[in-house]
Amino acid sequence: MFRWLPFRSDQPSDRGPPEGTGAATAWDSSGQSSPKGAESVASPCTSVCVLDRRGECEGCGRTVDEIALWTTLDAPARAAVVLAATQRRARRQARASRDAS
Repeated sequence: MFRWLPFRSDQPSDRGPPEGTGAATAWDSSGQSSPKGAESVASPCTSVCVLDRRGECEGCGRTVDEIALWTTLDAPARAAVVLAATQRRARRQARASRDAS
């Protein structure tokens, strides 16, 4: 189980990685350490952060676990999350269209 940690507004985005970790990690725009190369896959976040009853974000389609793990995922894992989230959003839209008719 994951716990939500408070947002750290004291971490500027231009801050570098912790000493001794530069070769193994990259620093993303949020100031979080992430696997090297992972920054090539953009976050699907749409800033509509509301979880539905399935535990999926209504904005981006990611699960709570996928959101919590995002900064630790490498590029292939991030791409898989983006694909799965896109498929979830498409299914949600199909359900909504079916329910509306």
